[in-house]
Amino acid sequence: PSRPVRPGRARGSRGAAAVLAAPLCGEGPVLGGVEAPQLLRPAGALPLAPARPLPPEPGRSGPDQGLREVHADQEAPGGDREGDPRAGGLWGGGEAALRMLESEIPEAQLTRPTEVKAEDGQCHASDAACFNKEWARWTDARGGSWTGALPLISTEMYLYRRLLDCTGYFKAGSTSLGDPYEGQKADSLKSALSSKAFQEAVAEHIECLASPPVFNAMVGAKLHRFLLTDLWGNQGDLALSPMHVGNVEVAASVSHTDKEEHLLQDESQGAIDLIMAPGRGGPKRVDIILDNSGIELLCDLVLSDFLLSHKLVASVHLHAKGEPLFISDAMPKDIAGHIAALEASGDAAIKQLAANLQRHIEEGALVVESHMFWTAPRLFWEMPRSLASELGKATLVIVKGDANYRRLVGDRTWPVTTLLSDIVQPWFPAPLLALRTLKAEIALGLTVAKAAAAEKKDPEWMVNGQFAQIQFVPRR
Repeated sequence: PSRPVRPGRARGSRGAAAVLAAPLCGEGPVLGGVEAPQLLRPAGALPLAPARPLPPEPGRSGPDQGLREVHADQEAPGGDREGDPRAGGLWGGGEAALRMLESEIPEAQLTRPTEVKAEDGQCHASDAACFNKEWARWTDARGGSWTGALPLISTEMYLYRRLLDCTGYFKAGSTSLGDPYEGQKADSLKSALSSKAFQEAVAEHIECLASPPVFNAMVGAKLHRFLLTDLWGNQGDLALSPMHVGNVEVAASVSHTDKEEHLLQDESQGAIDLIMAPGRGGPKRVDIILDNSGIELLCDLVLSDFLLSHKLVASVHLHAKGEPLFISDAMPKDIAGHIAALEASGDAAIKQLAANLQRHIEEGALVVESHMFWTAPRLFWEMPRSLASELGKATLVIVKGDANYRRLVGDRTWPVTTLLSDIVQPWFPAPLLALRTLKAEIALGLTVAKAAAAEKKDPEWMVNGQFAQIQFVPRR
């Protein structure tokens, strides 16, 4: 854009904090600078309590941009984990490292994460250099303790990156590329597959394919139904309650009929109209920036099959994480595992869903991608131009979940009346649909009265995942 976004001040801020984006691996960001309200501060229950916003960060150079090799077929090391990420030897001797990490928070100085070594066979040398310099850049730029590290979303990413170091994820040997949360993911997937509401959603979808709607309005209504299903699937976040799957069992009720009063905003019609419009300018494509595995990823796959099987789009691109950062993050190997679990189901409709997805993959219509940026401690307006260019090929980009949303809006305390379009439209490369259940103290696009009503109904409305928003931003 020719000029930065100037949305004004947030409540309680002393002024706008300029964000100067450093290059990612030598490649400039899609947006060079943004003026925005002060950085989001955490709730009192969180261990990190930033005391002040960071000053503007100077630009830094980096190596050539590249993608890390993603081993989608890498199996986690064996062992009986039973939902405990430390069982079965996966964490090896990591207990001492965990205790040491715990002792650092919140006052110790930030230290660089363990460097990835190309000779360990996990990625190409150029990608290892980029990955290491990116984390070194972020850590060195803070130059202090955990309490001063902002924005909070990047500090959380740093914490989980350090946890992977404790598990030996980036080391050669038996723990190499072993997902420490595999047991919890398996439990959540099992719970999701047994959900009656999910089974009914799949049955409705397969029945719709067998007897396609005659009128476009009916197809649009079905698309809206599965967008809502995909939205409420976002409640299944293991990071909310990492040691059990109770929240996933609640999220498995993916029917939207009993959740309408908790849907604070629904702008999905704009996205539906865009997808349903007569094709001009080539084949249509939808990109989905994934969030969680389990019930949410299953709902993502249902939506993907609906779009492809009804020939509403020519391709769907799923953007997955390269490593398991936020516990239930959807990775390429999780997509493969979820489709395999669907295929192994005794339910005929679910098996048909799996067959459809496998066919889409073989035909090149369902594409799984991963990029270093998705787990880099960056805000979305620091997206490399090459990635922005790739997303710009999409007819619509669906951004899933709270962590992605926080990065999208800079993890800042915007006034609730701020429009999402005012923040992202000048620089986001494609029409955008954000599907999000609220799990952080950020809400945009609401009236003061709507926010007050939600607060009266539930004082924890911003953080407990029970309220949701669907926000559409057309191309500028």
